[in-house]
Amino acid sequence: MTELGTAAIAPATIDAWLAELSLAPIDRGERDGISSWDLRLDGQRRPDVRLTLILDPATALYLWVHYAPPLNDSFRVSYRQFLRWNDELPFVKFALSADDRPVLTTELPVSLLDRDALGVAVGRLLAVCDLTLERAV
Repeated sequence: MTELGTAAIAPATIDAWLAELSLAPIDRGERDGISSWDLRLDGQRRPDVRLTLILDPATALYLWVHYAPPLNDSFRVSYRQFLRWNDELPFVKFALSADDRPVLTTELPVSLLDRDALGVAVGRLLAVCDLTLERAV
């Protein structure tokens, strides 16, 4: 149990859920008690979406997509669009990675995490990638 009273999620549990959801990781890593899985998935409209899951077993499962290449110097339009999407799409958030690449993220607290929540989160990320295809920055 964690200090908040919720049970930690084991990486093997995520492995099993991914298998039950027919999601096969292309890479799997573990370092300092943090596990990660890289998936390559196709949305209905956007192919080859790279999705990374990062599990802190006592806190949350973080899901993020490298959404686009790094932003160029004229990023105001992109920045405004990301802020609008952050407001319009309540279950996901856009952010910038350390190398200034736009990423699409969602977070699932361990207390709410199960196979179905993982499946819904992956589906939402793919749906947002499809929804924003023509409007991508």
